[in-house]
Amino acid sequence: MEAIGKSSDRIATISFWFVVIIIPIIEEILFRLFLNFKKKEICLSVFFMLLLALGIRVNSEALFLLSTWVKVGISLSVVVVLYFFVIDNFKFSIRLQRSLTIVSIIAFGLMHIDNLEKIYYSLLLIYPFFVLPQILIGYFATNLRLKQGFVWGILLHCMTNLTFFLLYKIL
Repeated sequence: MEAIGKSSDRIATISFWFVVIIIPIIEEILFRLFLNFKKKEICLSVFFMLLLALGIRVNSEALFLLSTWVKVGISLSVVVVLYFFVIDNFKFSIRLQRSLTIVSIIAFGLMHIDNLEKIYYSLLLIYPFFVLPQILIGYFATNLRLKQGFVWGILLHCMTNLTFFLLYKIL
């Protein structure tokens, strides 16, 4: 419980715009944009996933680092190969689409384990329960995205983050 409290304190210090606007847009691109299984959207999602996996930082100092541009170059190279040579030859069956949708929802929730200030490896099997609310929000945002469109998923995500941000400020 102490770790959850400390993580809430850490999140509250982050800028309103970052929590309520920027993070939801990036997370929606990462976890839901590709779910229509169209070539451009898949490539954009993969590009952001690669940047995340390579550990790119988004700050003013990082723009001037060679390592940042190498990571962007690697990500772009992979996406170009994917766009021109791989996706056209790949068929997304209904079963694969459903599986990727479920993986996306669970991955979205599990990514939020990082919101905790400190990870205790002895509690690793319990952490998925801490992010159950994020998994549920991921489920609803995914359904909204698939039925109404990508922008609606972003709006739900922004409203959810806004609600928790304001609740934290009030309480």
